[in-house]
Amino acid sequence: MRIAVDIDNVLADLHTRFLELVNKDFGTHYKYDDVTEWNTWDCLPVFKEMPNRAAAKALAWRYFDLAWLSPEKMPQVPGAWMAHFLLWSMRDTPVIDLVTSRRWESAPDVIRWLKLNDLTGYFRALVIMDAFSGRSKAALDYDLFIDDNPHLAKDIEAYPQKKLLLFDQPWNQHIDTGGESNVVRLPSWSALVVAPVYYLSLEGSK
Repeated sequence: MRIAVDIDNVLADLHTRFLELVNKDFGTHYKYDDVTEWNTWDCLPVFKEMPNRAAAKALAWRYFDLAWLSPEKMPQVPGAWMAHFLLWSMRDTPVIDLVTSRRWESAPDVIRWLKLNDLTGYFRALVIMDAFSGRSKAALDYDLFIDDNPHLAKDIEAYPQKKLLLFDQPWNQHIDTGGESNVVRLPSWSALVVAPVYYLSLEGSK
């Protein structure tokens, strides 16, 4: 089995650090649950009040970059290390890659964060995709994805032999994971640790 694990808001708690910086600079009091859209510039008033959407998007990306500039201040998503260790130590060890869409400038900070959080020994490769390329992860050669992106949940419908564990976040609550879908909601890393056979089985795919 080939597994692609996302980084932002799956391993690294990016939005917690992002909101900390935004609140500090703008005097706002946004909470994690206020981020109800995949694109933060479409839901947080401080960005929506910008002159146009392009400016709002540019400002939001600036704060994403700022969040990664201090990887030592970037928290880890609870349970991420233990779950990753579990995946790596399974009897039939799967191939695990970290697959992330981002701006290239933040790549060195991501690598530093992985080292700081003792995660460098538990994956085969770090795969970085251009965040603005428009290419979907669903097309990559993996059997199972662990990701929070609601757009990936839509894209993977075209690949019924694959499975997405949709990491539960406020911005993907509108995704229906019931019925015969090949998308299964992962409530937390702890859930994977408790029931790895259920979540990692590909039998639930169409």
